[in-house]
Amino acid sequence: MSFLASRSLRYYCVATNISKQSSTTLPANQQNSPTFQTYVGLDVHCKLNVNSKLFSRSSNNFYAKANQCVSWFDAALPGTLPAVNRRCLELAIKSALALNCQINPICVFDREHIFEPSYPSGFRLVQSREPIASNGLLNVPIKVDKTCYIKTIELKSIHLEEDSGHVFVSHLDQCNCIDLNSRGLPLIKFSFKSTIMTALESSRSVNQLIQILERIGAFTPKIEERALSIDVKIKLVSENTSDYAVTIKGINSCSSLGTYIANEFGRQKYLIKTNNPMSADQTYQALTSGGMKKIKTEDIDPRSIINLSIPPFRFDSTVQNSDENVSLSIEKIAAELPSLPDSERSHLVDHCNLNLLQATKLIENDYAQVVIKMVSNDPSICSNHLYNFTMEVLNAAIVKTNSEINQLYNFIDNLVECFNLLKSKTISRQNATEMIVSCLQGDKRSPDELIIANEWSIIEDDKIITDFCKDVIKVHCTYAFFVKRGDKKFLKNLIKRVKIASNHRIPEEKIMQKLDSLISNIDKAALAIFTTNRNKKSKNRPNLFLDENQ
Repeated sequence: MSFLASRSLRYYCVATNISKQSSTTLPANQQNSPTFQTYVGLDVHCKLNVNSKLFSRSSNNFYAKANQCVSWFDAALPGTLPAVNRRCLELAIKSALALNCQINPICVFDREHIFEPSYPSGFRLVQSREPIASNGLLNVPIKVDKTCYIKTIELKSIHLEEDSGHVFVSHLDQCNCIDLNSRGLPLIKFSFKSTIMTALESSRSVNQLIQILERIGAFTPKIEERALSIDVKIKLVSENTSDYAVTIKGINSCSSLGTYIANEFGRQKYLIKTNNPMSADQTYQALTSGGMKKIKTEDIDPRSIINLSIPPFRFDSTVQNSDENVSLSIEKIAAELPSLPDSERSHLVDHCNLNLLQATKLIENDYAQVVIKMVSNDPSICSNHLYNFTMEVLNAAIVKTNSEINQLYNFIDNLVECFNLLKSKTISRQNATEMIVSCLQGDKRSPDELIIANEWSIIEDDKIITDFCKDVIKVHCTYAFFVKRGDKKFLKNLIKRVKIASNHRIPEEKIMQKLDSLISNIDKAALAIFTTNRNKKSKNRPNLFLDENQ
């Protein structure tokens, strides 16, 4: 996918806003307080990227009219039975394998009784007893300033469950209405163990999880379709604090998650420092406006029982002798997994001589496979220059042509040759970008042929460089006069115009040295007269350079 063009909305957190946790000014006698340990537990609900519901064949169309995607089972007609969506089970197993989980051999669904109008059957189908997978690990790269480190978070379990219907108020009919289109939508729930984390680490953890799910095709983040819902449990622990936590439900983005956690950290710290700690657990509902509303929780036993209408599923660890109608092969599903961020990060660090921060940025911008293919084509190009070439030259060409990154795979040889030409200073960075643009637009010529046809080779002749600089000084003599007067900021404008006039074939260092040398040798009075008469075709205009007088 292209960078900054034609790509789905991603949940990138704003690190500067998250890292600044809220604080309150306290009296001087309360400022020396003990340190706090912040424990965060995450439950992430994602809507699976499938076309039908979890237990019926109804369409999974968010934009359909109310109650247009409802089957007999969704409406809880007596005698209807659920039929499990096989694709949902496959995506759940893929997610478990990508997160290094232990997959349970038997998959069983339970009935959790809920007496709400959004569940016409009086129950919902979940996996409360035995999750589909458990004991996983999520490695999260955390970028702080110009450094990066890996935070490992333990994944407790992965569950499959169905979504509820939607209850809304009709002001026209003056009544409450129920839309069952969302009832039965497939949700996958990731429960993480409560661990010590900051707000930034929490938001980056969910962001990394979303990136993995997108890579395997299990999830597409769309805020407008309510595809993501995060429940977070926050608890501050110190010497004199009670064991109470705050739960915030229904957060719909990573950036909002970081903001909620940071604000809650500051609020609980203030309560503890002012000797007003919480006396009980509290639960809040996140609002779309950015605030949160306190909700009452009642200890009602859902009386979960095994759902006998869905037979257990068996996951085989071998491919041979498996009946696809009653079992799923883990080996076959594992063979379909694409390259994951962890393996790409290890390859970039170990085989491409990049640091962890550079590898993380390449993976975030979808350039990891391009770099890996270039290094496999020519192992001698491993260096930090390869990272700069990718993020500056290749990225500029992709943005300029509005192309997809996977189009670069078609001419890896040309990319390697272009990198070597740029590293040897045969061409400039701007012309290297134009070379990649030509390849993306379908030009089949080799880099050497493109250099000859477009005259992109670097100019080394001092006389030619001098002529370019003299022509620019004559045309833009006002800037030269300001530089002569001591205002060096106008020198950058002259350098830019020389680079444009020479088609970016002269290095900037040589242009700066030559312009500084030429302007310092010009007589100030002659330059002033030349600048005054710049718009007049007068034969009495003085010559600025001594070699022209001769």
